[in-house]
Amino acid sequence: MGERRRAGAAGRPLILAVGGIEPRKGSDTLVRAVASLRRSGRCPVLAVVGGHSFQDYRDYRERVLASMAAAHDHEQALFQVLLDGLGAMPGVTLYGKAPRRTATAYFTVAGRTPAEVAAHLADRKVNVWNGHNYAWELTGVLGIRDAGSAVRAGLVHYNDRSDVDRLIAAVADLAN
Repeated sequence: MGERRRAGAAGRPLILAVGGIEPRKGSDTLVRAVASLRRSGRCPVLAVVGGHSFQDYRDYRERVLASMAAAHDHEQALFQVLLDGLGAMPGVTLYGKAPRRTATAYFTVAGRTPAEVAAHLADRKVNVWNGHNYAWELTGVLGIRDAGSAVRAGLVHYNDRSDVDRLIAAVADLAN
């Protein structure tokens, strides 16, 4: 468990790729697959282990790692805008303050069920999830399970500021 915790994978799925980052191993496809899993609500940790190959793929490896870092930085910048916007609204409660986390907000709006919030957002072309999102025990501890739990909004690399602004404006319509 200590190794998983040190890798940031305690309690999270761990995808282990053995053999290094190189085109013939499909590293770029793996990165896209992990991004897809993140979009679906899972939060896997990707660990790539292995030595050098017979060929020099350092440039390829650097491009893959740079792409991953750029996607992460983009998501986190948008996520901060989302957290600031939701956090400033009276009647909106945000759950979770982990120092390292995926760009996913979990929140409630006073006087509205999570299903109502999700339907309102869907009418405005904003896709979110509502419910316990496989956090059954946590929603019980938080005391929100019986009220429908919460709304979950996740950001990924293809979202932009207009997506976040549209989500914030739609929630503000309900919160006011």
